[in-house]
Amino acid sequence: MDNLKKINDDKCGGHALGSSILKAFGVALKEVIRTMEHNGETPYHDQDTIYRIGGDEFLIIINNLPKKAQAAFAQRLAEQIEKIVKQYPTYEGLIGMSFGIANTQETIATDNNWPENVKAAIKLADRRMYEEKNEKKMLKDEYFNSPKIKSHMENLYDIDPSLKYHSEFVKNAAEKMGILLNFDKLELAAIKFTGLLHDIGKESIKKVILKKEDLTLADWEEIKTHTTEGERIAKLIIKDNFDAYPAFNEAVVRVPTIIRNSHENMNCSGYEGLPAQDIPIESQIIRIIDSFHAMISARVGMSNGAKTIDEAITELRKGAEEFKYNQQYVEQFINNKIWEGLLPNGSN
Repeated sequence: MDNLKKINDDKCGGHALGSSILKAFGVALKEVIRTMEHNGETPYHDQDTIYRIGGDEFLIIINNLPKKAQAAFAQRLAEQIEKIVKQYPTYEGLIGMSFGIANTQETIATDNNWPENVKAAIKLADRRMYEEKNEKKMLKDEYFNSPKIKSHMENLYDIDPSLKYHSEFVKNAAEKMGILLNFDKLELAAIKFTGLLHDIGKESIKKVILKKEDLTLADWEEIKTHTTEGERIAKLIIKDNFDAYPAFNEAVVRVPTIIRNSHENMNCSGYEGLPAQDIPIESQIIRIIDSFHAMISARVGMSNGAKTIDEAITELRKGAEEFKYNQQYVEQFINNKIWEGLLPNGSN
């Protein structure tokens, strides 16, 4: 069961509510097993059992359930849990269940040691359950709020407070573009995380340089290192926070590279002069969003003031014509007004 501690700690619900929901979960699990068919024949086998093995964990052992029936079992279980959620509308965002399924055929030992084989299957199911739970946290951005990530972001915002709003804008706009382009959930997590961290390398740049309006050549060369510094810091963040979570680690492993290439241009005029075919799609998208928001924002170190949205659109299209930006993504960004709902009221 997901979020039992949060429900127990809730002032309105408390342990009484948590216990009530746990009982409902138990009833739902029994109902799924009772009506389940084995090999298309008899329902409910007397060897099918449910155990509560922890405060919020259940173990179900099903006898001779064919592998092809596992998906149907998972679907029926999800349907029962959905019914429980509807009984507690106030807690709709909290109540849920993560589960993992494993078949002893997946873990069978060469010596056919049955007890050890069952233990291995339970361990595999437990791992899969935690992977699903972690994946849910990933999709809700919960991992983005770890103390170490917060520490890095607060250091960045101390340098330039406007970067907090900028990073959130880039993250949220990147998610909208990813959805538009049919990114899967892992790709969405990666581009959102990149959007949040894309300027993290500025943490390593001298504050006085970032605040200057008239940059010397040496200043500019130092600022350009923020992408490689961002790559380095992102690698450390991922290693410190996500190595224990395979699903999330798989999603974010490319984030450092995407950050490093987020100031590359399609015409090879970027920081490192990469050719278009070597620039990750996510970097091309971040480049457009970052540029757009920089244009319409009066930020530290920018002497030309903020542009209107129409002026920024004109600049993006001009850049696309000059092969600075990916023209297809520029048009999708503009035509779908990706910025809508992400800017302060009154932005023009």
